[in-house]
Amino acid sequence: AAVAGYGVKLFYLLLPVFGFLVGLVLGAQLVTAILGDAFLATVAGWGVGVVLGIVLAVVAGVWYWAAIVILAGGAGWMLGTGLLAAIGITDGLLPLVAGAVLAAVVAIVTIAVDGPTLLVAVLTSLAGSAYAVAGVMLVLRQATLAELEHGAVQAIAGDTVALIAWLVVAVAALAFQLLDARGRAADLLAGIGRPTTS
Repeated sequence: AAVAGYGVKLFYLLLPVFGFLVGLVLGAQLVTAILGDAFLATVAGWGVGVVLGIVLAVVAGVWYWAAIVILAGGAGWMLGTGLLAAIGITDGLLPLVAGAVLAAVVAIVTIAVDGPTLLVAVLTSLAGSAYAVAGVMLVLRQATLAELEHGAVQAIAGDTVALIAWLVVAVAALAFQLLDARGRAADLLAGIGRPTTS
């Protein structure tokens, strides 16, 4: 929920965390696809996920544009695999390929439009609200941990109320972030225009 509402502000602090989570999920999904094991059910899944997570966390923390690409790619991956899972395609390489293609497309568009702040606001609103709604569903036992294997979108995709809640929370979070960013910009400009006293 904090990511959904304060994504732009928290983004710089959370770059390594985003990198780690993307790497953890990606590594675990690769092991699941290759070995046929359940998501994060084996030492191999955890090991590959943690190692890839650490690598992406370091890269994201050190290099800003890498972090933008990792976040954009991670959101694309989540949407690609989650949408296929929502229509019942969860096994084999097709979800991995769809996730990789959508990850690449979102990352390329991010670089092409040179709009990191807006992109960060949109992606953190969508991702944060998806995980917030999925978390509430887990607490209320309306979803299982296994349904999160392909991301929060899979967990909420089969539930109309959850989908509506996701969209409402995402729009509200995006509006909040954009208004907050606009307010900070106005405060900065007002501060620049004030005469200094000595």
